[in-house]
Amino acid sequence: ADVESTSVQREVGRGLYGALGASRDASADELKKAYRECAKRWHPDKVAHLSPDERAAADTKFEASREAFDILSDPQRRAIYDGTGE
Repeated sequence: ADVESTSVQREVGRGLYGALGASRDASADELKKAYRECAKRWHPDKVAHLSPDERAAADTKFEASREAFDILSDPQRRAIYDGTGE
């Protein structure tokens, strides 16, 4: 689990907007759409046919997009992130 959380932190390290593939000026609806696209693309059920390494990478991207959306979908947390980048 420790290696996994480090991988997720590295993926989120691209920036929360980068983890979702969204721009910093994206609206709440655009963020939701970007998250849904990531969730569909990287969901464990969608990548079950891939190799174990590819599934692990997809899981990392799935978790990173979930964490990014959790923060960016909350206006107060998004404002803090936008102000500090953390």
